[in-house]
Amino acid sequence: MKKKMIILVILLVVALLFPSLSPDLSIRRIIFLRGNPVKAFTVQIKTGNIYENGNQLYNVSNYHYCCFYVRKSVLGYLVTDFGTGP
Repeated sequence: MKKKMIILVILLVVALLFPSLSPDLSIRRIIFLRGNPVKAFTVQIKTGNIYENGNQLYNVSNYHYCCFYVRKSVLGYLVTDFGTGP
């Protein structure tokens, strides 16, 4: 039982620290970790048309931070910045 709990904790830490496989999952993870688990599943994410320093803008509706910049790295997608406007 203790061994299963340790494995579960390790998998949870890896899932939270490593980049996501898609930009949507990366944004949803940030929203979830900032204390809004329900919003993480209900927001609508749209790809923006702004590229800045290798980051792409994503617009999020129904959340108080509406702009997320996401960068693709070797391991996956990372949210590099977010805020209320580009």
